[in-house]
Amino acid sequence: MSVNDQLFYVGQKALINKNGEVLILYDSFINLYDLPGGKIQEGETDFKKAFLREIDEETKLKVRVEKPFTTTYFEYPKIKHYNAGKKIFSVVYECFYLSGNIKLDKREHDGYEWVDLNSYKKTLKIKTNIYNVLEMYFNSLHG
Repeated sequence: MSVNDQLFYVGQKALINKNGEVLILYDSFINLYDLPGGKIQEGETDFKKAFLREIDEETKLKVRVEKPFTTTYFEYPKIKHYNAGKKIFSVVYECFYLSGNIKLDKREHDGYEWVDLNSYKKTLKIKTNIYNVLEMYFNSLHG
């Protein structure tokens, strides 16, 4: 049986840990919180450099990238958004905050929160796939 192959974008997301809290960014176009990071652009072959570029563009924070934590998938709704309809498979990395003050790229995100084991559950507008990643991450930290 023949199956049509689908094309996916490849992304990288950051679980930026600062004193036990993780940074989430608000995207008002889709009315949801997400993790920092983004797609690997055409021509980028150094994935770590691409990842650090995305984090810098979105937050201006300096982080230490650790090992991959998990993978996730998200399909953007077909609305007026620069990622409309795109299917993105992402590798999520554990990262640790090193320095800097958050300065958002307002073209991509309108707000941010640092969430912990309890507060992320009260943030209702988190992408479902990211909520699941946060749940796995905090469970791994707190057993």
